[in-house]
Amino acid sequence: MRMTPTHTDGAGGWRWYHGAIFYAGVQLLSFGLGKLAQRSKGASSPKLGESIAGNAANDDFYNRLTQPIFAPPAWSFAPVWTLNNVLCLWGLLRSLNMPVGRPGRAAFIGLQGVVWVSFASFNALYFGLRSPINGAASTLLGLLATVASIYVAVFRLRDRRVALSQSTILPWLVLASATATTVAAWNHDEYYEAGPFSAPVPGWAKAAD
Repeated sequence: MRMTPTHTDGAGGWRWYHGAIFYAGVQLLSFGLGKLAQRSKGASSPKLGESIAGNAANDDFYNRLTQPIFAPPAWSFAPVWTLNNVLCLWGLLRSLNMPVGRPGRAAFIGLQGVVWVSFASFNALYFGLRSPINGAASTLLGLLATVASIYVAVFRLRDRRVALSQSTILPWLVLASATATTVAAWNHDEYYEAGPFSAPVPGWAKAAD
């Protein structure tokens, strides 16, 4: 995944290992925020390896919620997000290696920053605080930033490869946003002590395990 700089104008020089270091930092941040959130709730914190790979407590919480029939299974999150993150990092590195003054470059990088903040804080906001409302808000924020990123990539950067870097995260976030919004409506939120806001639609809720 080596990036070839397209200029010598103050940017450039970003390589795959910079992306790997960045991703490791995001995972550590996600773990740290999750630990703080769980401590605030008086729950035991997962070990580092469990936080990165997913853990049984989060899966149990997710599976206990009333979910729509189109909700993705808990096991799918790790492989799907691994693919999403690799492609997004590829697009981010490519945009970083573009000329500093190129139209759309700063906007795309900023929007991707929003996506990464949403990703890094999701576990803490949703699983750590046991809050479907937070989960829905975070997921919708990521979706909006992704849609805006694609618009910038296509119409301002005019770079097909950067646009393609969003090709897997967009459909995933569409599905995840629909799922998270429905889950927030159908379930009680422990953090806000609110909800459920509506009853499950007949025929659209998964059968309880």
